[in-house]
Amino acid sequence: MLLPMAIIQGDIARKLNLSVATVSRSLRNDRSIHPETRARVLEAASRMGYQVRNTAGLRRKVKEVRTEKHVKPICVLIQSDLRVADENLAREVREGMMVHRALSGITEAACELNTHAVVHYIKRQHRDIADDPAVLPSILLRDGVSGLILVHYYPPDVVRRLSDRYPCVSLHAQYPDAPCDSVAVDSMDAVAKLVDRLSRAGHERVGFLGVDRDFSWSRFRFCGYVDGLTRNSLPYESDNIVSISQLKDDWTAVENVRRRIDAGVRAWVCCNDWAGYGLMERLAEWGLAVPEDVSVTGFDDYPSSNTQLPKLTSVNTPEEFIGFAAVRALLARANHPNRPGEQILVEGSIVDGQTVAPPKQ
Repeated sequence: MLLPMAIIQGDIARKLNLSVATVSRSLRNDRSIHPETRARVLEAASRMGYQVRNTAGLRRKVKEVRTEKHVKPICVLIQSDLRVADENLAREVREGMMVHRALSGITEAACELNTHAVVHYIKRQHRDIADDPAVLPSILLRDGVSGLILVHYYPPDVVRRLSDRYPCVSLHAQYPDAPCDSVAVDSMDAVAKLVDRLSRAGHERVGFLGVDRDFSWSRFRFCGYVDGLTRNSLPYESDNIVSISQLKDDWTAVENVRRRIDAGVRAWVCCNDWAGYGLMERLAEWGLAVPEDVSVTGFDDYPSSNTQLPKLTSVNTPEEFIGFAAVRALLARANHPNRPGEQILVEGSIVDGQTVAPPKQ
């Protein structure tokens, strides 16, 4: 299922420097909000193309599932390192930005449905035991939630055990062996479009720098790379596929990229911005300029902590809308807990940076 991009209340709140709750109440013409504020919100909503969602059907579904007057809270499970080494701090900041945007969408959806989100953080090193009662919040153990939204990657067996106990929806990661829905950006389509950009720039050989195969989105992005090569009639060369480990922060294999550049592969599609900016740092160490010598693309559209690097051409992932859609998916799963897992795809958008140029002749 592919969902189009949409303006959500978080976009309006950010533009006007207001809270999502204030925007939501203004759009409902809540008299407790100052008339001037309500007018500002309505004007911005009209100008930005915001469309009021019809949540009546969704509210009816909620009432079918729950007999209480209010919908039970939604639990959001997030991984975080409380003590972060300097070399991993930039990664934590980027992931924190993604989580913040997703939580904005989750909060907006919860507000519209007369419920709220309970956010629970676990240490990253505990993800392998995330289903252990000692790790889970007490509200889950009391059967006090509508379901569970999983942020970040968890081992499939952990997700399987969690989804056997609670309705579950995952952000970005897909778990085909568990009754868990996922909401993610359409990685295959977006990466294929990045290959289109490189091909139009004149590149006839394009490499792929991937990350851990455990991530479903990593596998989908590789498929998008192959699709992009095929539809642009570019050669598929197995030597141009290089994989590094984000889970272990292991860049050992990146030396293979250097060898392939020496062999004439001057354009690289990176699985995410972490890999893209990391590759650009190593290209600088090798005396290669981006994009003059090598073109590079990323995915996620996050800023680099290294201000000396050019802005990556990347893919913007609409995290707020993904968070909003995850709440809707979770309530639908609570209504039909035994149906197979479903993947809901949200369209991403290409963000032109400063890292793509024609190959040097």
